[in-house]
Amino acid sequence: MYEYKVIPAPERADRIKGLKRPEDRFAHKVEEVLNDMAAAGWSFLRAESLPGEERRLLRSQSMVHNILVFYREIGSDEQTDATPSIAPDTSLDSTPPLSGAFRHDPGPPEPQLESPGRANDDDEEEERRS
Repeated sequence: MYEYKVIPAPERADRIKGLKRPEDRFAHKVEEVLNDMAAAGWSFLRAESLPGEERRLLRSQSMVHNILVFYREIGSDEQTDATPSIAPDTSLDSTPPLSGAFRHDPGPPEPQLESPGRANDDDEEEERRS
């Protein structure tokens, strides 16, 4: 079983001596957050941008929230008997699924094309009819 932690992604980076470009400072800040969470036992899963709504005074405003998602395995001693135990499906991949998330459906299979010999037979039948 897995436990998830979601934190807001950093919005701005601190000034660091030797890092002049804003993208370098931002990358350093994200790296710092990832290393801090890894030291606390969390594994990075993904970064997401999710829509949200915030109320300011009397108006609502649509916002985009950037978040970082981490996970870690819950040990058997932390599980309670009240929670049902479901065997994870490890055949898909090693990354644990998010609750409520779904996998991309590749869609219906592509239609089979007729063999070239078949197309020629149809052409021959049309010539005979004319």
